[in-house]
Amino acid sequence: MNGWNTKPLKDSEWKAALQYIQPDFLLQMWEVLRMWAEKYKPMSWVWVDTELHYASAMRHLLAWKKWELVDKESWLSHLIHAACNLHFIHYNEKK
Repeated sequence: MNGWNTKPLKDSEWKAALQYIQPDFLLQMWEVLRMWAEKYKPMSWVWVDTELHYASAMRHLLAWKKWELVDKESWLSHLIHAACNLHFIHYNEKK
C-alpha cells in the first residue's frame, strides 16, 4: 500500500443511487400520465379515492400475472400502469 487513503473522495453511501432507475420506466410512466391528462384532466387523479387507485393497480397486476403484458387501451405495460397507480396512492398519502 502506498499510504494513499483508499476511502472514496466523495461519500455517496447514503445518497440515492438514481442511476439504477431505468429511464425507459420513467418515460413510460410519463406516457401513462399524459394519456390520463388527455382522457380526463391534468392532475385529476389527485381527487380520485385511494381505493379506486388500489383497485386499478390490482387489475393491472393481475392482468400481468395472467401473461397479458400490455394494456389493450394504451399498449403500455400493465406494470407501468400499476406503478402509476401506486404513485397516485403514495402522493395522496403524503398530502
